Amino acid sequence: MGRQTVNQEDLLTSFEVVIAGTEKKGTVLTDIEKRIVAYHEVGHALVAALQKHTQPVSKITIVPHTSGALGYTMQMPRRAARGAAHHARRPRRRADRVRH
Repeated sequence: MGRQTVNQEDLLTSFEVVIAGTEKKGTVLTDIEKRIVAYHEVGHALVAALQKHTQPVSKITIVPHTSGALGYTMQMPRRAARGAAHHARRPRRRADRVRH
C-alpha cells in the first residue's frame, strides 16, 4: 500500500504544509502577478543572504498556497536543507545546546 518508513523528504514536505498550507492548484496568476511575487520573494532571499547569523535560504516558490500566501521563502539549517539527517531527530532546544 505504500512505504513502511518516513524519510527526510516526507518530513520537509509535511513541514511546508503546516507552514504554508497545500498548493492551490486552481489559482491562476497573470504573468505580471507572477513577476511581482517572484521579485518579492527574491527580496526576502537577498535580505536573508546579507544578514549575519541567519539560516540559509533552502527554497523559494511562487506557487500560491492555501494559507493565502502567493509564494514564500523558506530558511532552514544547512543540515536539514541538505537532508543530512536520514532519520527523524528530536529538535534540539536552545537549553540543550548551552554548555554549563
